[in-house]
Amino acid sequence: MSFINALIRKIKTVFGTGADTKRAETIYWDIVGISRQEMLFTDFKIPDTTNGRFDSLMLHLYPVLNSLNQQGKSDLSTKILNIMIYDMDRSLRESGVGDPAITRKMRNIGEAYMGRIDAYKKAFDALPQTDMLDDVLFRNVYRSDTALQKNVVDLRVYITEYYKESLDKSI
Repeated sequence: MSFINALIRKIKTVFGTGADTKRAETIYWDIVGISRQEMLFTDFKIPDTTNGRFDSLMLHLYPVLNSLNQQGKSDLSTKILNIMIYDMDRSLRESGVGDPAITRKMRNIGEAYMGRIDAYKKAFDALPQTDMLDDVLFRNVYRSDTALQKNVVDLRVYITEYYKESLDKSI
């Protein structure tokens, strides 16, 4: 019984309790929903693959986390990030990834997250200059596939509008 109590305490430490956690869960799942809109995969040609869905999520997550941090709500931002990590771990396990490989795959996800967040920060900070954002979108979302390069500008226009809306909202 003490193991279960220790586990529950650990979960509460990571995710917290109460309204803030519910709010973080709601925000995270809203971002997931937005990042999976069909038009992203049909109109903007984001590849409808595991990697493409991950890239779409990162692209939509960054503006919200950035906005929260600028509003002094880093605790909420951290809770959303913790929920994302838990969701990624859960998804890997549900897809049949065994315990020995989970650590490696989660490390890869963490590295991909950090790389994208760093690249998006630099690219969005450089706006209204768009060359850097175009390059980041081409490399990360389209994996430098020249057949998809023509979609970069349309995706940039969409995501910069989303970014501006995220900054304007008080979450």
